[in-house]
Amino acid sequence: MNKEYNIQLDKLCEHLGLGKLIGEPEQVFGGHLHRMCAVAAFTGKYAVKALNPQVMLRPEAKQNMINSELVAQTAAKCVPALPAKILKNNFLHKHDGQYYMLFDWIEGRSIFADELSTDHCNKIGRVLAGIHKIDFRKLVFDDRTYHEESLIDWNFYLQLGEKQNESWVVLFSENIDFLYKKNNALISAAARLDKNVVISHCDLEPKNVIWQEDKPIVIDWEAAGVIHPMHDLLETALYLSEDNGNIDKNKFVSFVEGYRDVADKIDSDWCAIFDKGWGAKLGWLEYSLKRSLGIECSGEDEKKMGSEHVFGTIKMLHEYENMRGQIISLMTENSF
Repeated sequence: MNKEYNIQLDKLCEHLGLGKLIGEPEQVFGGHLHRMCAVAAFTGKYAVKALNPQVMLRPEAKQNMINSELVAQTAAKCVPALPAKILKNNFLHKHDGQYYMLFDWIEGRSIFADELSTDHCNKIGRVLAGIHKIDFRKLVFDDRTYHEESLIDWNFYLQLGEKQNESWVVLFSENIDFLYKKNNALISAAARLDKNVVISHCDLEPKNVIWQEDKPIVIDWEAAGVIHPMHDLLETALYLSEDNGNIDKNKFVSFVEGYRDVADKIDSDWCAIFDKGWGAKLGWLEYSLKRSLGIECSGEDEKKMGSEHVFGTIKMLHEYENMRGQIISLMTENSF
């Protein structure tokens, strides 16, 4: 069943006691799952996230949102972070069937590859190490899903794509053996990896950091959860240093050095860490396939976005594979 957005920002603000809107809300682009708007009301300016109704149909979705926001609320006491506003004793709001989260609007901007300096990377490394040191023991997370990876039925999506004559079918068919191979490598890595885990942001890419001059503020904690610290370290290093399949070694090393200045240790089975990295990438491909096929989408725009992301994600998977040797060498050289 597909469910569409029912965004009524004026009624939401009135309901939460924020007053009447001043001017028209402006859509903020950047995320792929939900819709974000800048909203000026009588009491101030806010970033309002309207949660994807199709995502919220998942049985675990509401609790996942609550869990990740509890991480953000805790982290904000220790690192520069922007948690959701608590209004009427809650940070997750449902109005006329639509879920929302609200945040104070902060001035600043995200900085991407062409402008991102080694100094920026070093500071994010220090922030990530700070997150890894936070005591989250009061929060209850089940780490079994992180350690237990499963084989996705890629043939199912291929067959359904052929029936619906999807634009990506030929490319997907050419890559299906590659997908099964990397999926199996992921399962093997999850079994080999030690059980050392932390609770972290888990998606610390440039769009999720707002810079106020030279000071970073971490936003969008929705993906927060359990992760191996070295897996988180490597993923973040690539977010900051990789561009179209090429690694900027100076940015990569500067980030790792920033982390090393604060962390106790950088060391692991880097082959297993690399292969654990297939998890989020293959998961995003499966979600994009579901969107494209109309299994899980909130309208035609999302269906089209899903198709576009199928092409882009397959390209990204090959770029990741091509970087394998360089990544493992860089992490080995910077272990201590």
